[in-house]
Amino acid sequence: MADNSIKLIPIRDLSGLKFMIPRYQRGYRWTEVQITDLLEDVNDFMKKKGEQSSDFYCLQPLVVKGTLEKADSIFQPLLEKGAELALSDVLLQLREKTKWEVIDGQQRLTTIFIILSYLFRQQSDSGGFELYELEYETRKGSKEFLASLGTKTAQGANSQVDYMFMEKAYESVESWFTSHDDIKSKFASTLLDNVQFIWYETTERPTAVFKRLNLGKIGLTNAELIKALLLNKSRFGEYDKNQFMVASQWNDFENALQNDEFWLFIHDTEYGKPTRMDFIFDTICELGCLDDLIVWKKDKKIDIGTDKYQTFRYFNAFFGSTKAAEKAQEEEGLSIIDLCWMEVKRIFRVFEEWYNDLELYHYVGYLINGGKSVQELLKVWSSHYGEKDAFLSYLKEEIKKAIKDCKDLDKQYEIEKDGSKTAKTACTPLLLLHNIQTVIDQNKGFQKREDYKLGVFYKFPFHLYKKESWNVEHVDSNSTNELDDFTEQKKWLMASWFFIKDPTVRAEILVFIKNKGENLDFEKLRAKVMSGFAGGKALTQEEKNKVWNFVLLDEHTNKSYGNSIFPMKKMVISGKDRGVAYEIVEKMENKDLVGFELVERMEDAEYKTAFVPPVTKSVFMKEYNPLSANPYSWDSDDAKNYKDRISETLKEFLNN
Repeated sequence: MADNSIKLIPIRDLSGLKFMIPRYQRGYRWTEVQITDLLEDVNDFMKKKGEQSSDFYCLQPLVVKGTLEKADSIFQPLLEKGAELALSDVLLQLREKTKWEVIDGQQRLTTIFIILSYLFRQQSDSGGFELYELEYETRKGSKEFLASLGTKTAQGANSQVDYMFMEKAYESVESWFTSHDDIKSKFASTLLDNVQFIWYETTERPTAVFKRLNLGKIGLTNAELIKALLLNKSRFGEYDKNQFMVASQWNDFENALQNDEFWLFIHDTEYGKPTRMDFIFDTICELGCLDDLIVWKKDKKIDIGTDKYQTFRYFNAFFGSTKAAEKAQEEEGLSIIDLCWMEVKRIFRVFEEWYNDLELYHYVGYLINGGKSVQELLKVWSSHYGEKDAFLSYLKEEIKKAIKDCKDLDKQYEIEKDGSKTAKTACTPLLLLHNIQTVIDQNKGFQKREDYKLGVFYKFPFHLYKKESWNVEHVDSNSTNELDDFTEQKKWLMASWFFIKDPTVRAEILVFIKNKGENLDFEKLRAKVMSGFAGGKALTQEEKNKVWNFVLLDEHTNKSYGNSIFPMKKMVISGKDRGVAYEIVEKMENKDLVGFELVERMEDAEYKTAFVPPVTKSVFMKEYNPLSANPYSWDSDDAKNYKDRISETLKEFLNN
């Protein structure tokens, strides 16, 4: 794409040009809805524009390739002029003899033609604008049909589907202006002078460009348009190593950003653009990193607009700025390309530096996950001139703000108090921070060893955390979740079977399931089962809704074990990293239920491997209470030890 050129041109600059819609394009298919939307958009722009003549409304890119028709018929007459030959004559002839093959943007180009056709039939003065020619390669007579729309001579709509859509389009335009009769003149001048195409002229093979643009219906993004600006051969010599360097580094940066582990550290999962380099350019535009080198025609907001192509217009203004050109001349050995690319590299290198540093990675990732703007963090980083210690202090203060509503470790959740209750999800920032600080502390411990000093031993995987739906889950199930349905009761009892050693209770479980619970007291049986798991002091209902009984868990795992007892939850979580699911099946002898078996399933479509946070693992493995003698329950001693560990790990953030 190095020879491609790109610029913004008003509709008026299309005056007298000849366009051809090639056979590989689909026919004209815009309906009344799309046409009315375009008319309304331009009308809304016209109302907002007021007297600001420099304002403009930007259309999608018009991608074209020009070809000369009968070159000898151009140059022979010019050569005969001899000494009288002027450059203006050559340019005029080239313009008149060039036919533009439309690779992308033909639907809008045709609609604009139809709108202008209608307006110029309503008023004699076109302001010197000569309506461009438009023909469809596979539709013989299409040029004449389009030119005759709105007249009695327009014929052929019944014979061609394209012609029918074009005629309906004209009627839609006519109908819309009937209810907007007083704006025709102003609308025409606005359309010609303030509505602009992004003119993208390519030297590549048209069908190859068409396939690339239409693969998956992806249009030109800001990044792709800016790439054409950056790599335009006119900015380089015949062979310039800088051109190769920019193209090569561009690909390196895009590949790095396509790595979700890196990308989802600085971004959330929602991103609708096909290239992630767009994010770098959008960031530069939003922060105004090149503002000092741009001469604005009016001011920045007006010049770049507010639509999705504002980033492209920002860089287009930079490359056309005299300030940028003068700055490049002042800096020995630098070009305007270098000035731009240095800023792109600076932003990318900051992301890399954050990503590769133990504390910056985790604290920046935590704040971004909580909704902090990357752009805001970049501003602060720049204001501290990249000083890590100062930036770390800022990050820690912001983290304190993020957990201010859940820093009280004795806070009550889920229980209604004074007419309201706080959802357990409110403590998510605290639980996530505990996991992240645990990982940081673990790494610092490893780095004290000579053989672990090379780098970060283990990172909290933000990419996995963001890709899955996460819940705050009770460690010891909340007993207010009653099991009223026999199916749920059966599941709970089957899971309990493996951890109950009392043969009497086991027998009662079998009787209950065989009789489908009819005329039997499930709650009484559940109490017997739970007494078999008793260790230390059980948590009260209020205590079950404090942070010492909460962990983070992905939604699928949470739903998969529901109200299971503690040891069953522990088993499910232990298998999660390996993608192992446990299925409880009935054990039959002579068609009689005699017990249950645990079957291990792997790579099941319904059961996915998921990331289990380190703290969640530690809780269920009872690592915070290593002296616990009971693996079957979560009691008050376990909860207290867990709370103490949170307090110790996060003391820097919890203390004022």
